Order: sequence, then C-alpha cells, then structure tokens
Amino acid sequence: MIKLELYKKRNKLKNIKKNLKGTIVPVPSFYKDNLNLDYDKLGKFIDFQLKNNINNFYLALSASEFEFMSEKERISIAKFISKIIPKKSILLSQPIGSGSLESQIDEGKRMIDAGADALVIKPQSLKENANFFSSKYLSRSYSPKKHDGFYISFMEKFSISTKCPLVYHDHPFSNGFGLSLNGIKELMKNKFIEAFKVHTPDPGHLKNQYNLIRKKTASFDGFGKTLQFWSLQWGATARHSCWSWFEPNIDNKFFKYMINKKFKEAIKIINRETPIIDVIRITGFPGYKELMRLSGLPNSKSRIPGEKLSLNQRKLISKAYKQIKKIKIV
Repeated sequence: MIKLELYKKRNKLKNIKKNLKGTIVPVPSFYKDNLNLDYDKLGKFIDFQLKNNINNFYLALSASEFEFMSEKERISIAKFISKIIPKKSILLSQPIGSGSLESQIDEGKRMIDAGADALVIKPQSLKENANFFSSKYLSRSYSPKKHDGFYISFMEKFSISTKCPLVYHDHPFSNGFGLSLNGIKELMKNKFIEAFKVHTPDPGHLKNQYNLIRKKTASFDGFGKTLQFWSLQWGATARHSCWSWFEPNIDNKFFKYMINKKFKEAIKIINRETPIIDVIRITGFPGYKELMRLSGLPNSKSRIPGEKLSLNQRKLISKAYKQIKKIKIV
C-alpha cells in the first residue's frame, strides 16, 4: 500500500472523510445557444447554491454532461468552479479519459491541478453483454473471484499515479449488485480512497454495503430521497441530489430531518416530490433544467442527443411544479 506521507504531500489536506456531509450537488451543464459552455450562467448557479448553504459540488459523467464534453472543457469547468467556491467547499470531479487507465489517470491529475479536491473514479466496465455472433459469452458475468482483483489493482494503480483523495464509484454489474463486500473491504485498505459512491439498487445489498463502509469512511449514493431515506439511516454520510438545482433549501431540510431522526418530516418531503418524480421519469435531465427556468434560475439547452422538451412535456412539468409549490415545508 502507498505511504500516507506521499498522500499528504500531494493533496491540499482537506479532510474529505470528515467534511463530506450533507447534500452533494452534481453541477449541471450550461450552454449558450451555439452549445458552447456558458460560464456566466455557471457562475450564477454556483453563487445561488452557496447562498443556500450548499458546500459540496460534483462534476459528474451524466448529470454534468461530462460524457458530452472534451477533456479540455472538463478541466476548464473544474478550474472555474475551484476559483469561485470558498475553501470550506469540496469539489469532486470525475475523470473519464479515452478508455484506457492511463488516459483516465492523466485527466485526473489535470483535474487536481485545476483545483478539484478529490476524484470520483468509475473503473473500466466489464464487457458483460458481449456476443460471439448470436451466442453470449458465458464467462463475461461478474464473479468476485475472477474480477475483484482487477478493481482493487485498478484503484491501486490510480492511487500510485495521482496521490490524491479518491472516491470509488461502485457501479452495479448486470446482476444488479456492485462490488462484493470482500472487494470493498480490500478497497478500504487503500489510504487514498476517502469515500464510496454507492449505486446498488437492491436494498438488502445496499444495507450491507453501508454497514461495512460506515466503519471507516464517507459514503453517498446517486438515488433519490426514497432510497436515501434508508441509506442515511444505514450509514451514508452524504447524499447526491439534482433536486438542489432548484430547491437546495428543501434538500438541506431533508438531510437535517434524517440526521435528527425526524422521519415523519422527512417522509412529508418525499411525498411532496412525487409529482416531479413522475415527470422527470418522462423528461430526464432537461426536465430538471426546465424546473430551474420555472424557478427563475439560470438554465440552458442540453448536448444530450434528442433531449429537447416538447410543449406537452413543458406543460406537465409546469403543472407538477405548481403542485409542489402549494405544499409548504416547515
């Protein structure tokens, strides 16, 4: 394993494990009409979040549309945000690279140099659905015995090269589960992995993961409040949420209620959001951007192919927005 002294020498000494709490907001993308990056709108968005006591920001593959940007653009956004957030804030950034471990590591180094406090690492995926003509390869499915060593080695190599705080992105395999509990135990020995981003949709496995992770490090998930109602009880220290794009105050209240075990109040917030959940299933991230527009906040088009709202979809979102605004949360 890597010596902790090297880690201290490289990073800015922010205690990610201690400070990664509350709501983590994935930063949405902002574009001009020609789909070039719009830094003016991005700056206004960050300012709005800071004024509403949001201190954790995440530049992500999907929510931030990083997968539709060049590496130069991704680095530029990380640098821009790092310069305008206060020292107490934490900026997580997800390097993608071009498909190889080396390119992902190189981009990660550039993100740290640009001001990111930690890197969210989603290792290369297994080719579980590969076919030979019309026949599926039976050996492609995830097996802890066959594959855990790859993921442990992947993160070890990433650590050795970047020497910075890392967040392991536990992406589910085709079986619906993430890395095995034994695999997670091994990753927890890596001094550079300061948090886990959990994505297992199965409640039983999710609980086992959090019960294990909570003993040593920070963790959060990419689900909505319904599953977070449980994950925050099981050991998650923070929560990923796009809802803060337009209502960060509600997200802060939800986390506060959960930490203080005011579960009835937390459930009221979950029930209030049902109309929005229904329309977001139809509209995706552009639906969230429309909610930002309805809230009088900066918003823009999307680079996601085909992701353009119809007039009917806008009406559905507007109706749902009016419904939730009628319900006041104390």
